[in-house]
Amino acid sequence: MWTAFFVSDDIGTQKSAFFSLEIFREFFKPYYKQLFDKAHELGTHFWLHCCGNIELFLEDFIEIGLDVIHPIQKNTMDENEIARKYGDRLCIFAGFDVQYLMAFGTPEEVREEVKHLMETYKRQDGRFLMTMGNGSTPDWKIENLTALYEASLEYGRLRKR
Repeated sequence: MWTAFFVSDDIGTQKSAFFSLEIFREFFKPYYKQLFDKAHELGTHFWLHCCGNIELFLEDFIEIGLDVIHPIQKNTMDENEIARKYGDRLCIFAGFDVQYLMAFGTPEEVREEVKHLMETYKRQDGRFLMTMGNGSTPDWKIENLTALYEASLEYGRLRKR
């Protein structure tokens, strides 16, 4: 069993980061490093939730020891590019699309998205978890929630073989 600190600090918008890399490095990075170092000193992982497009900061987060990033928010960053560039150095806690797909999509689209996420982020050495991009909301269709659950089990079993 392992433990982790899971902290939320949304520093991205749907299109870009809230501030420049220079601002991040001066005002945020040193304090994140202190948190990451303390977590590691205590023998735990550090998981960070950041919605929006935060690709600008990912290299710096990896450099200072971030263990897990959640989510790679749907439609804010190129998932394939993120997986290619960072997937071998950072565990990606991929976020399922909660803004559109669960409320307005079809069960078949949900199943396809599960397959897409697993094929995009899964690594032989691990470093992939899947969850919601954020919390569930009352507008979700029950049949989509059922499809998400069933497809996760199905594709998860297939990928282990």
